[in-house]
Amino acid sequence: MVLLGGADGSFEMSDVGGIELCPNVTSISATSMLARRDTRKPTPLARLTHLSISPAFDNLETLLDLKALKQLPLLDHGTYTDVITPGHPTRALFEAMKAGGVMVWVGLTSRKDDCPSPFE
Repeated sequence: MVLLGGADGSFEMSDVGGIELCPNVTSISATSMLARRDTRKPTPLARLTHLSISPAFDNLETLLDLKALKQLPLLDHGTYTDVITPGHPTRALFEAMKAGGVMVWVGLTSRKDDCPSPFE
């Protein structure tokens, strides 16, 4: 498992460049310290089954290349808005992933009492 993020500066990373050199990685959780996440970075990881990411994504369509992926929880206001909008390309992408057997969960980055249900 690779954990990206932490409570202090010891875990700060600007990107996941070089992650492709770790072919046996099965789980990645990038939750806060990366400015943007480029989903092309982990696509060479043939054994990746769990990818958990939060705000700011680029190239979401490349997630379809993760053939072993089984779980994709993510938190992002913009992505949530996209996936609850019928006909939006991001919704179609996640529906295709779900049809392929991936457990997709998209929620908001912050919780409130009136927080809507996640997209599942």
